[in-house]
Amino acid sequence: MKNLFFTFIILLTATRLYAIPGDLNDDGKVDIADIVRLNDMINNKLDKTPQADLNFDGNVDSADEELLSAAVVENKPLPEKLATMTFYQGAGQQSISGGGLTIDMEDFSRITTVSLATIATPPDMDWDLGNCSMTPPVIVYGLPGQPDLYDASFTLDVPATHNDKAGKPMLLLGFYGKSPHQTEPQWNYRALPAEEEFDITYANHKLIWKPNYNLTYQQEVVPFCMAVLYSTKAARTASLDSKKTRAGDFQFEKADYLYGYG
Repeated sequence: MKNLFFTFIILLTATRLYAIPGDLNDDGKVDIADIVRLNDMINNKLDKTPQADLNFDGNVDSADEELLSAAVVENKPLPEKLATMTFYQGAGQQSISGGGLTIDMEDFSRITTVSLATIATPPDMDWDLGNCSMTPPVIVYGLPGQPDLYDASFTLDVPATHNDKAGKPMLLLGFYGKSPHQTEPQWNYRALPAEEEFDITYANHKLIWKPNYNLTYQQEVVPFCMAVLYSTKAARTASLDSKKTRAGDFQFEKADYLYGYG
């Protein structure tokens, strides 16, 4: 009997550890009932719970409700937590890793908590990768905004299957926010080549981005995502007839619109 009880405790613990993201009422599914429950938490009708913090920013608010609504209504994936670390002011270089991404932070002026999450596909990205493949994107939450971060290094693992004859891999970088021509915040992406002018280097299947400026200059704390664009096939000439389509891989003539996607 004791062994049965012990087994039950283990199974119960495992169930809690592997709870479904967004299932706030623990009924085994993510649906409108979870949205209602989250709304009650936001309006202080129910106590807020850690699993309701769907973007891992330390708050339960409308941003989490937007994520949950998109998951229920549009079947969009929810982020899944990889790691969380609190960086302390003046403690020297510190690192956080998860999902093939390592962030080294050296110079910041306040205590901050940074979380990493992975997601199946980049949110709201509707352009064709052409001959490229993509590593699972990692979303960074809580990176300090102005004027707190002045020096950081981002290292991404490049799959061993990348064909160096196709050229260097590229960095997919997406920021969530509102640009001057947008009425609502949304994800905006850039595909950056591993070149010195973009502060990106590539060696030994590592893509390292070390911006030589304050990354969060004139920005508040915003989530952003990072992934590696790579190719397993030999190089060929790309045909760039659309802003949202790259028909080839890494062999292309440099063009401003190639690096900016809204």
